[in-house]
Amino acid sequence: MSVLRGRRGSNVHFGEDGKLAGVLDWDRALLSDPAADGALVATWHGWAVLRAVADAETYRRSWVWNDAVRGGHLHAVFGATPCRT
Repeated sequence: MSVLRGRRGSNVHFGEDGKLAGVLDWDRALLSDPAADGALVATWHGWAVLRAVADAETYRRSWVWNDAVRGGHLHAVFGATPCRT
């Protein structure tokens, strides 16, 4: 279990070194499998991006979440629309 933020984009901030510096806007956070967040990341930014940042097991489980629930449905729960890439 981990805290999932359920948000995308502009409120995730990175330093000049490319490392995560801060995350804002946690009002839709919940406890769940981090792979569910992985599926959300992949539907917004592509599976190659997720593969680059996730360990192999989280990446595999993210596909399970995507196949079972579909990333678009996860986004609908959080009130957002995923990109179509």
